[in-house]
Amino acid sequence: MDNKYREQLLEELHNIHFAAFLTFLPSEMCFELRTMNSAGHSYSWIGSDDWNVYLLRSCNKDEWVYMRQKIQDGDLSPSDVEGTDYGRLIKEIIDDSKDIDWSELLQELKDDVFSEPNDYYCYYNSEENVFHFYATEEDLGVALEKTIGFCESEWDELDTASLEEWLELYEKEGQNIPCNYFDDY
Repeated sequence: MDNKYREQLLEELHNIHFAAFLTFLPSEMCFELRTMNSAGHSYSWIGSDDWNVYLLRSCNKDEWVYMRQKIQDGDLSPSDVEGTDYGRLIKEIIDDSKDIDWSELLQELKDDVFSEPNDYYCYYNSEENVFHFYATEEDLGVALEKTIGFCESEWDELDTASLEEWLELYEKEGQNIPCNYFDDY
């Protein structure tokens, strides 16, 4: 393979958006996490509960307006979000025995970008104990790249065959960020 082909591969990889790939490893009871961005890629293993990225489904307009008003007023309670993905999210992540301020946990939903009931994305930063919400998957990707998108190996350091493999993976599977979601009860 010639140098021109390699340069073409590098150019394509230097123009990609952040992508993450999860593969469950049953023998290890963990996930293989591979990330890639325009600089390069990384590889690690994470615990089965450590991928805190969610797609939260929309609720109806009346529930949404009510919930946002309760957040705005600072008096959101568990019963206000019961049966919604937002209530399920908090119950899954936060220990129920803690005295928590539900309005504070969901405060980012006060922003104008969340004025309409839609499916939204959430990343829970366990180090900061904070929920971050995103209107689009692209916005989520930008945030994840800043948070976990470190690169262990730069594209320019890889051989041509490896570049081909990573570009093929991106083209096949890299268009969507894997998200947890809640089944209906």
